[in-house]
Amino acid sequence: MIEENDNDVMSNLLGSLYSTVVLNENWLNQENKNNNYDNTHIPAPRGGNDMLDFLKKVFPDPNSITYLSFVDPRMPISFSEEMLNFGDPSSVAQINNHFMFSKLVNMVPSSRGFYTPTGMKMPDIFISSISESKTVNVDLIEKFSKLNANLKFFERSSPIYGQFFTAYYIPGHPDKLSWTKFQYSPSDTSEKVPDRYFGGSVDSNFSMLYIDGDTSDKVTGDYSLTTEITKIPIQRPWFDVSIYHSRDWDWKIEGRELISDGEGNGVMPIYITSMILSRNLTIQLNLSQNMNTLNHINRCNSCTFGPFSVKSNELSMNIDFSNGQIRSPGLQVLGFECNKLPKSPNPDKKI
Repeated sequence: MIEENDNDVMSNLLGSLYSTVVLNENWLNQENKNNNYDNTHIPAPRGGNDMLDFLKKVFPDPNSITYLSFVDPRMPISFSEEMLNFGDPSSVAQINNHFMFSKLVNMVPSSRGFYTPTGMKMPDIFISSISESKTVNVDLIEKFSKLNANLKFFERSSPIYGQFFTAYYIPGHPDKLSWTKFQYSPSDTSEKVPDRYFGGSVDSNFSMLYIDGDTSDKVTGDYSLTTEITKIPIQRPWFDVSIYHSRDWDWKIEGRELISDGEGNGVMPIYITSMILSRNLTIQLNLSQNMNTLNHINRCNSCTFGPFSVKSNELSMNIDFSNGQIRSPGLQVLGFECNKLPKSPNPDKKI
């Protein structure tokens, strides 16, 4: 049953999604393999009391915590499977798709709350970092020089949208995406992830259900939802995050704003490493207790439930009035997995 405090329900749901997306055994093992981590032996937590200890083992360094930035369903991101269809672009349509995808994942998101683009762009920040910095480290001077020289190989041009720096994803084609089933009901309390690990915090006025922006309808009785989720890792061949962990450089101009202060502030305190997509959303309501709500949803132009967009200009929906089931099969962006950056630049001696 939905509690009176929808904020608590939302926090539990987002925490459960975090556990599925970030701590899912298959994804975790693959990321450990890719990043040479040694945490694959860690058993998954059996209940909520074990979650904090588990998280500390997975992320022993507080600066290595994976942050999940959820999209506010009231402001959905315009997205379609077609945007993933670019491969090694050759046609105009593919190049335009590549531009839209790269633009989306190269934006710097807010480090708090629901996903919000800050207006800062990763390529601009990275180019400034390697061209407007100073260092006496010979190896770093050489690295900056090579990174600058390589930039031209990863800049493309869309005939409609103009220049952009490329971003790719794994596995590279929408038909190859691997989907994981996610199930949730308010009675699921086994996994408690603190909300500092994800961005989607809501205020006391938040409602789990919005129908055309209105919150007067409430879900009564027990409910459950199921959906399919996939995480697609992002690759940027021009980007080298290691420079932000180096303490051998500083800005040429004193007093310039930090890339990151290590506490969530700066021009790029976090950056997107994966996109989280969902599809085939099904919400099961108690039919006898929610007939009026179902009728309202059926007639509405837009509807959101928790972090999910149920119906919009881009998402179709159907309701089975024989059993109280709402189905929204369309693809949507659920959020972005992000890495936090340490304080940078943070020279350990006078440069």
